[in-house]
Amino acid sequence: VNLSLALILVFAVMAGIFESVQRAIALMVSLPFALTGAIWTLSLTETGFDQPAAVGVILLIGIVVNNGIVLIEHMSSYQRQGMAREDAMVKGGTERLRPILMTALTTLIGLVPIVVQQPALGDMYYYSMALVIMGGLAASTFLTCLLLPTTVTLVEDATTYLSRLLRFAKAHDS
Repeated sequence: VNLSLALILVFAVMAGIFESVQRAIALMVSLPFALTGAIWTLSLTETGFDQPAAVGVILLIGIVVNNGIVLIEHMSSYQRQGMAREDAMVKGGTERLRPILMTALTTLIGLVPIVVQQPALGDMYYYSMALVIMGGLAASTFLTCLLLPTTVTLVEDATTYLSRLLRFAKAHDS
């Protein structure tokens, strides 16, 4: 329930920020990249999916979406200035690659002590949360930087194609 609520709220906020449902959908499509990395990390470390890991997934969604927002908004600013979509994506992606990598790396490094020390609060260990965030962030940072611009292009082109197809069908129905 919490995960579903988080996804719905994140989507609503993104659609409002971007003023585009298409770009919000494109960013939501990148979330499975993060979940894949999280699952692989838990599997490789033979760590179970427990309550802290579930909290880590929700935190991971926020971090991944933040990186995507930074990238998409920078590309959109160039498009608003009149730059062609492909040029805006290349220039925006190039300029935002370093800040995205720096924030991801500092987050990853900051979580290392939790994984190494495996601290507990009460009877609950939180290293699974750190593993989920680390694995998901590593995978999503790499894949988001490479695939998010492509995903934005595909979603925008698909919705444009579908709207043209619907208009064509509507015009020929009359």
